[in-house]
Amino acid sequence: MLVIVSVALLTINLIAVLHLRLRRESRRREAADRKLREVARNLPGVVFKAQRAANGQIRFPYLTGRPELLFGIGAERAAVDSRSLFARVHRDDLPRLRQAIRAATRAMSGLHADFRVHGDDGQWRWVRVSALPRPLQPGEDSGQAGYTGYFVEVTDVHVQALALARAKEQAEAATRAKSHFLATMSHEIRTPMAGLVGMLELLQRSPLDADQQALLGYMHESAQSLQALVGDILDVSRIEAGQLRIEWAPLQPRGLADAVAMHAAADCRNRGLRLDLRVDAAVPDSVLGDAARLRQVLLNLLGNAVKFTESGGVWLEMRVRAAKLTIEVGDTGIGMSPAQLRRAFEPFRQGEDSTSRRYGGTGLGLSICRQLVELMGGRIRLDSRVGQGTRATVELPLRVAVAAATEPAAAPAPLRVAVRLADPRRADALRQWLAALRQRPAMAGERADLSFEDGERPGQLRMRREDRDGGSQSYAVHADPLLFLHVRRACEWARDPASLAPAAAAARAARAAVPEPGTVRILVAEDSPINRELIRRQLLELGHASRVCASGREALAALREGRFDLLLSDCQMPEPDGYQLARAIRAEEARSGGARLPIVAVTASALPEQLERCRAAGMDDCLVKPVRLGELERALRRWLPAAAPAPVPAEPDRSGLRAVLPLLLRELPREREGIAEALQAEDAVALAAALHRCAGAIALYDSHAAARAQALELQLAQRPLPESAAAVATLLEELAGLQRRWESLAVQA
Repeated sequence: MLVIVSVALLTINLIAVLHLRLRRESRRREAADRKLREVARNLPGVVFKAQRAANGQIRFPYLTGRPELLFGIGAERAAVDSRSLFARVHRDDLPRLRQAIRAATRAMSGLHADFRVHGDDGQWRWVRVSALPRPLQPGEDSGQAGYTGYFVEVTDVHVQALALARAKEQAEAATRAKSHFLATMSHEIRTPMAGLVGMLELLQRSPLDADQQALLGYMHESAQSLQALVGDILDVSRIEAGQLRIEWAPLQPRGLADAVAMHAAADCRNRGLRLDLRVDAAVPDSVLGDAARLRQVLLNLLGNAVKFTESGGVWLEMRVRAAKLTIEVGDTGIGMSPAQLRRAFEPFRQGEDSTSRRYGGTGLGLSICRQLVELMGGRIRLDSRVGQGTRATVELPLRVAVAAATEPAAAPAPLRVAVRLADPRRADALRQWLAALRQRPAMAGERADLSFEDGERPGQLRMRREDRDGGSQSYAVHADPLLFLHVRRACEWARDPASLAPAAAAARAARAAVPEPGTVRILVAEDSPINRELIRRQLLELGHASRVCASGREALAALREGRFDLLLSDCQMPEPDGYQLARAIRAEEARSGGARLPIVAVTASALPEQLERCRAAGMDDCLVKPVRLGELERALRRWLPAAAPAPVPAEPDRSGLRAVLPLLLRELPREREGIAEALQAEDAVALAAALHRCAGAIALYDSHAAARAQALELQLAQRPLPESAAAVATLLEELAGLQRRWESLAVQA
């Protein structure tokens, strides 16, 4: 009995102890829960446990915090009736929220979504839910998934994001407005500049004394600088507006290098600088790229190199490295400090203020170069030291252009070529040209098919062809810089001297395809008085009659009154504009079945889409102001119909000739002397320049001699000088006879 009582007491004590422990544990849990709820109530959100049943119903076994601040309902109600919580969600956001819940349930992944809810204060606020999947605990209702997570208000985040988006839109709109303003201003500047540049070009072709020619040269140089500046500003605006497109097409790197070097050659000679050009033999013959934009980049870099170099030289080199076309432009000029290098690509920055004052420029060039190179998928970098020069390196993706499939032609056997140049850099560049042409070097003791030797004068290159009978032929060219063109033509000459026959026949054939002066009538529609007069004079200079109109309405009336062979029309004109004028003409042609009138637009807009807009209106071609005389002549050559030659007057208009006879008699001997000196020096570049000056001086008073001088100038650009020597000598005799006739006329006057 005692044992039983003892066991009972022990059991009671044990139960009491366990009860006390359970009560203490319960109180601790209740205290912890109170603390958790107190903390949760002070949190800027709501903490929850959620279950999603198989039927898609969601319930919250646990929900704490202050849901009334987010959803406008208390925690107890939300836990009992979850539908009341989701009823507060914006109707546009509710489908997206449910889709996010379903996707998270299927993938058992995190749930993250933002949605709008409507509060008791009548305001919409943004709420973010973030939850992670959890396994269901024993005793919980079975469902598809359980989640632990939180709701938090993110209205401020969305307000800031919206403000940033609006600010971005406003900034982009401001950029577009600025770009439009710059483009408009560039257009407005081009219109009067077209008159300035065109009139200067016409004036240069008239007889002037040496001082007047010098002053005119300064004016023309200033006008060209202004034109380049307007072009730079337009490029900047187009790049910023995202309107500048890269046109991918096959281009020839060696031809591009030749063109860029020839453009800089005159400046280098004037400054006494050496210009070296080297293109590695591994560079492909044809690659994909935008030739116009790459040429713009290289001209800018080479122009900077020449501008900032007072002694020594500049160079342009192309090579292939790691599947990239690498182009290097370097100089021995003033160089840049590290601080200047860091600012070099910033627009409107040019080293220091003293640099800008001394050398001129706007600082836009390098900025445009970098943006163009990046648009082409490449990069550009500068390396420089003060007093030691600068090196600009452009790296572009190498994309070899695949030629169209054709029947393979039998390749001629390689020439054996000897290089006998004293300058190692010049010799190395020549060997790279020859390797690209698949020629091979002549071995020691082997007869060379072609030899390259130093000429008698600096910069001169002599080519010698060895005959099998022991004889030889040679000719020399002024090759400073040494171009791929020089080497290729020399190889053609070595294979077949007859292949380089004078180009006079080709030039005559080209001229025969163009109507003779006086046989066509051209209608001009232009609202600017200066540009009307300019185009009229340019056409007169080319020997064509024209009728000028100040508006589209006048042009339509003129077309109804008479027949014209071509219309030159400004695009921005009143009553109607050029586009409406073209559409009206095409509509009338369609109604009447009449012949199609060639229409060439003349516009100050340099945007690439301008040509597309002109063609969409029914125009055939587009010239951008300022229109040079050569550009206008080429356009007329393209679009004017062939016509029978007009009768050539037996004598020039003596009334106009007598007024300028003293000036002509003073200048013509100088022109003849310049041609003779360049011919004797075998300087093709100087000879071409002298022929150009002579043609301009006598064009209005002896068109035959002027045409012959222009044909010889063209021939020198295509063939070696010796092949033109006899024709130049004949021209000198003709000029001597012309001078005698003018002297006789002066005596009669």
